[in-house]
Amino acid sequence: MAVLRRDLDALFATVRALCDGSQMASSDGSLIAQSIQGSIERFFDQWYTEWGVSIGKGPDRRLPPYVEILVTHTRLSIYGGVINHPTAPLEVRRFFHTAGLSSALNVMRAAIQGESQLQSMPNNTAIMISFAACFALTLSSYATGGSALAPSVRNLIDETATVLERIGKVTRHRNGLSIKYGKYLKQIVRRAATGDGISDPRMPIVNEAPITTPTFLDQQALWPEPLQFSAMSDDQIVQALNQPGNDFEPSFGGLSWEDMTNFEWLYWPEVGI
Repeated sequence: MAVLRRDLDALFATVRALCDGSQMASSDGSLIAQSIQGSIERFFDQWYTEWGVSIGKGPDRRLPPYVEILVTHTRLSIYGGVINHPTAPLEVRRFFHTAGLSSALNVMRAAIQGESQLQSMPNNTAIMISFAACFALTLSSYATGGSALAPSVRNLIDETATVLERIGKVTRHRNGLSIKYGKYLKQIVRRAATGDGISDPRMPIVNEAPITTPTFLDQQALWPEPLQFSAMSDDQIVQALNQPGNDFEPSFGGLSWEDMTNFEWLYWPEVGI
């Protein structure tokens, strides 16, 4: 894992150089985004080629949950580090937003699906999971109003928080740090749910119009069901995030790394911390 983190500086330099080189009028933002995505994927493909065989388990050489969380959190760190790079074209910013959110969701999904192998989870893993949850919660709050993305993310965070609490109580004498992080996450999810400006998703405000009985398909379009991210694979999460309607608000210009790490607005004593 030290090799993975050690080589990040070169990758950051490549991503920033591609953004900086896009300032010419003839530059194509979509192609720049594809180039950046390709650079990041090649970086991780090379690491998996060198280390996945020795670390992975089973015929698919799947990484243990600890390692999967660490590797995916590294992806999240990359996107978080450049999410608001000043020279990034619009298409690149959109890619950073979606890819960063996908990485955050995958960290939590890995924790939920790998709970049975995380019974002695170290504190740094709990911190990574909690950061991913805060990152996803912040970013999803800028989803378009008709999207099921924000409530789906909140559901996933709540599931993750429950897992953290269970892991922290594996033995009777244990009161692990993950319990406190689980309580924290449940608190901020409740606050986000009551503060998102939606009093009742089943009572949308509309202009006066002839009264008609909505069909089932109309209801599905108005009130989409939350997505079950915890049951998805990495590819399925990416596919879900790229579905029409799961966009960010047009006014969303991005967040700086400082914004994404400023989670001190919760009064910790309220959750027993």
